[in-house]
Amino acid sequence: MDTDYREVSDTILREYPNIRPKYLIISKQFFSPTGREYNTFLLQTTDGLLVAKGITKHTNSVSKLDTEWVALKILNGKNVPKLIFKDHRPEQYLLIEFLEGFGAADLLTENTKIEIVFNLIGDALGKIHGVPVNNFGSLVDIQPVIWSEYIKSKFSERMSGIKNLVDKDLFKKTISIFHNLEGLLERENHQPPVVIHRDAYSENFIIAKDFSKALMIDFAMAMGGRPLFDVAKFFTTELFRRPQYRDDFLNSYQRHIPLGTDFFQELTLYILLECAGFIAFNHATNNFSSRDSCITTLKETVGNFGVMKSLLE
Repeated sequence: MDTDYREVSDTILREYPNIRPKYLIISKQFFSPTGREYNTFLLQTTDGLLVAKGITKHTNSVSKLDTEWVALKILNGKNVPKLIFKDHRPEQYLLIEFLEGFGAADLLTENTKIEIVFNLIGDALGKIHGVPVNNFGSLVDIQPVIWSEYIKSKFSERMSGIKNLVDKDLFKKTISIFHNLEGLLERENHQPPVVIHRDAYSENFIIAKDFSKALMIDFAMAMGGRPLFDVAKFFTTELFRRPQYRDDFLNSYQRHIPLGTDFFQELTLYILLECAGFIAFNHATNNFSSRDSCITTLKETVGNFGVMKSLLE
């Protein structure tokens, strides 16, 4: 369905009457790599280019917009877009700076400066994970969350969702390994919660035009958590396909976040969680080739062989 740009423009100007001098042109609408329409627009204003992120019908997107607003306020421009009106709680649209640069996913697809891209992403994610928050869980609706219980509950839920999608032996071994490692989670309850993105893969990073830094975008699912939640997703989605760049990522990352002595064991636990989630999601969305690829990743993690063996030692 065609978007009514005039209606979008009028809505933004009603919410942000201080855009000087009420000059605004919508340059384009953003779309996902698969062509899905986003309620996100590039704006030309007197003060330059801005991005307007809007609520989306049929989703709990008002809270997602709130979450992104709070996360960006907390991060305050640290390898993320800056808020244009920092103290304005978004009603229909959130205005953020437009980031000039290249999509990290595009650069990786084109095999352009891959080593530098992984280095910059590691640096950016490490800096973001260095920003503390007051609690585990939602950044908006503050409720007490015990991190270890949250992760164990997520794992149980995700494993229930894949019980009939993987063979019984793999299912049992996955649960057994997780239970053997879950004691490591108790220690994390006593470590500070930080901002985690929860969707850390290359499409959510922009590389500056001069390749001086990476910036992370789309914090709609951010929460207070522990860093390896994000690192596991990045390993599973990006480094599994390019394991030779693991150290480029980790060397930059650990300049900001020290890797503990149990780093790879703990990372294994989070990767099991991610694999289960990816398998269920891809099956539900009929993306069966990606589902089967995730099952392979899980098999290698559980069996300690192949690409995952090289990534986790």
